[in-house]
Amino acid sequence: MLSKTDGKERKRMKMSSARTVLILVAACCIFGYGGYRYAGEKLQKKYDKDLEDMRDTLSEQAQKEETAELDADTEKNTNDFGISDEEIKETMKLLRNTDVYMITSDEKMNIRKGPSTQDEIIGNIGRGSVVMATGEKSQDQKWARVLWDAENEQEAWMYIAGTTTKHLEGNAIQVLSEIGLYYKEVANQSINAHNQVVEEATSKLNAASSSAQEMYEEYQKLGDKYDTVVTEYNTLTGEYNSLQEKYNGLLAEYNNLVDTYNQLKNIYEDAFAQ
Repeated sequence: MLSKTDGKERKRMKMSSARTVLILVAACCIFGYGGYRYAGEKLQKKYDKDLEDMRDTLSEQAQKEETAELDADTEKNTNDFGISDEEIKETMKLLRNTDVYMITSDEKMNIRKGPSTQDEIIGNIGRGSVVMATGEKSQDQKWARVLWDAENEQEAWMYIAGTTTKHLEGNAIQVLSEIGLYYKEVANQSINAHNQVVEEATSKLNAASSSAQEMYEEYQKLGDKYDTVVTEYNTLTGEYNSLQEKYNGLLAEYNNLVDTYNQLKNIYEDAFAQ
């Protein structure tokens, strides 16, 4: 049988182990919560390390499953879609950023050196373009500082108080979703405008076609009328010729009667003269 001292010692060890487990669980919870809530230099390094560890693990698993027929060129520093590690890291940095400011433009907008129309124009963005802002705004809240020529750390400002820009603020995923919806709206507007042009052109074409059809029908009617007139003219001409022939016959008979009359008259005058 165990002594009371051994029992107490075991009980103490169990309680100590339980406390250790609880502390580890609490630490994991706090670390997990704090890891996503607070972005800092140490956390950035941890994410990068986790990313590299995950990539190494996946790489080891992939190598185990590879067959001898696979080409050695597949062991490149890219994933299945050809995206480099640096691109993945930059994307993850963007998605981990909880204060992303992006601006979309409905029209061509100038980018200036300072928050004033008096400042020099250093570039512009076209309709439907997207530019990332730093989150800094001018005192009057009408201008936003944007990332422009980041390599040279050039200061750049864009006017955001007008109706031609949409200022998007929030986490990256939400902003990217809004940008997707914005581009969808722009695409729909372009499609609708195109459809409207096609509809108007079709309407004009149909109107022209209808007008041409009407003109052709009128031409047909005029042709029918012309044929009718020609037929009537020919009929009248035939009747005229027939009457002309009758007239000529009657005129000939009249002339014969006149000749007969003159002959009888001469005979009568000669008889009385004797």
